[in-house]
Amino acid sequence: MRRRGHLVPDLICFFMHHAVWYKLCSQHTQNRSLTFLPWIEDDETAYSFCSTTHRLSGSANGETTSLNLFGIRSGAWRHAQPHSLPRLPLPETDTPEGAFRWAARHTVAGLYIPFMTPSARHVATAAWTAREPTRSLNYRMPGSFWPQHPLKWCPDCVSEDIARLGRPYWHVSHQLPTTWLCVQHRRALFWVPTRYMRWLLPTDVLCRAKRRSLGDDCAQLGNLLASLGHVVLSSDGAAVDLSLAQSRAAERLLKLGVRCLSSVVRDASLDEWFRTTETSKFLNACPAWLSNLAQGTWISQCLDPSRKLHPVLFLVLWSSLQWRSSELACAALVDAAWGNRLASRAQTPAIHATTRSTRPLCTT
Repeated sequence: MRRRGHLVPDLICFFMHHAVWYKLCSQHTQNRSLTFLPWIEDDETAYSFCSTTHRLSGSANGETTSLNLFGIRSGAWRHAQPHSLPRLPLPETDTPEGAFRWAARHTVAGLYIPFMTPSARHVATAAWTAREPTRSLNYRMPGSFWPQHPLKWCPDCVSEDIARLGRPYWHVSHQLPTTWLCVQHRRALFWVPTRYMRWLLPTDVLCRAKRRSLGDDCAQLGNLLASLGHVVLSSDGAAVDLSLAQSRAAERLLKLGVRCLSSVVRDASLDEWFRTTETSKFLNACPAWLSNLAQGTWISQCLDPSRKLHPVLFLVLWSSLQWRSSELACAALVDAAWGNRLASRAQTPAIHATTRSTRPLCTT
């Protein structure tokens, strides 16, 4: 029988032994290559690709997958922005141009990139192409409004994805801050109000989901906002003519009989007008970080040529300009933001892309 005086040294040796073993195992798993990689869909997020890779690896530890993909343990924390694109085992992210296009296509950055200034694009590209993990960029957007990106999905899309691919995935078009309704199925999206340090798929969070109840008017606004976001995503990162977009919005307000003074910091008449719109009612039913926009105190800065333009604020303003249909609003947005460069993008096709849907899972 051991004496009590030997208990502390024995515990110290025990924990030191397991610490060394855990470090060696971590180094081994970090250098171990992934055997199975999924084919990423055209509308699939980077987080969804990593979650599917984790599922195919058969590992029960998400940190192991994070180490293999990014070289850090907390890789699953960012749902909207990966830590380092060049570390992903994909040939498309090896070059700066490829990483930039891949980020615009497979992350919510596709909403923010067209509204970035050239200097902001340069900083964002340098961060996305760095092999070391980077901090969150907040997508280099101006102002104090920081939109959140909770995980969102459509149950009908999940059923179709399982029937077509054998697996569900997170759709980029559903993750935009202004999208709360599935354009294809006209159904309110389910969403998870918090972040998780795990690699999750839509079928893993059904019990934690929340859902917004949309009336007929709110459903129309939800469809309009989702369609506008899809138009921006379809631009493939093409730069928006910010001054032209602001001037077109101001012209539309004048046609509606709303007095617009861009020379002042804040115009109370704009606030009063916005609070009477259906868009304001829709925002009041949204989560708190988005319902704060329902008062319209931010409209003046969207119309000020000396200020940078935030895409979320601009799309919310554009949706409130009393368009007769979503198609007309999308066509007017294309003309205001890109002129004749994206005339073919004025339509709002189905969100699902099927060019890669028939390809099987690929292996490395």
